[in-house]
Amino acid sequence: MNDEELLKLVNEYLEYQPATGELIWKKGKGRVKSGQVAGYDDDDKGYRCIKINSKPYKIHRINYLIHHGRMPKMLDHLNQIKNDNRIENLRESNGSQNQGNVSSRANNTSGFRGVTWVETRQKWAAKGPKFVKGEWKQGSLGYFDCPKEAYKVYKKAAKAYFKEFFPKDLE
Repeated sequence: MNDEELLKLVNEYLEYQPATGELIWKKGKGRVKSGQVAGYDDDDKGYRCIKINSKPYKIHRINYLIHHGRMPKMLDHLNQIKNDNRIENLRESNGSQNQGNVSSRANNTSGFRGVTWVETRQKWAAKGPKFVKGEWKQGSLGYFDCPKEAYKVYKKAAKAYFKEFFPKDLE
């Protein structure tokens, strides 16, 4: 199904709610009731999803389609909340930009994104994007005695690389 056909179905059966980003069923059928919030939670990743003609779609992608008339290749949630599907919280991105707007991983031991302890050197390493010979590469940004020093270096490099996709909560 192309974007135009999908949009036609979406507009016929669903209504976007600007305040919440939810989709509401316009028509009831079977177990679906008119006025009911559409979709289900994808427990694996935290996204809200919906099936249309037996095919699963992420609701944030459907909301983008409703507002822009085309399905994006990739979307980013500005506030990093995967089920906040208000259109003002969504922006088109590429894979690198999308990775820029993530919080520290749950298994992070330094407390800082881009900073890890290197046992063999007994130092904190900053790892992230760096500009080398006219292009961006991922790699070591240096070794430091303090994780805060390493994070300062990582943050400066990441802000230069990710620009507006650098998470606001890390500034």
